[in-house]
Amino acid sequence: LTSLPIYTCGPSYCSAIRWARENEDVALHATECSVAQMTADLTKLQNPNFRTFLAQNAYDFGQTHFSHDKVTKIFQSGLMGTQG
Repeated sequence: LTSLPIYTCGPSYCSAIRWARENEDVALHATECSVAQMTADLTKLQNPNFRTFLAQNAYDFGQTHFSHDKVTKIFQSGLMGTQG
């Protein structure tokens, strides 16, 4: 399996930004979407250790919260009327 680092840029009220803040170390995010800010952020992503760190954390988060098994269990518990 492979994963990529997540980068998002938007206003502070943006759901993607709020999600990135709530899930620290899963995504690189910025609320200032200027060329200068994006250049600085993309420069950070040139560091292979940082890219790997973010990508691994994003992968782990996805496996914990969005894996097929997890989603199937939630769906099945909804059908059965139980809490997952």
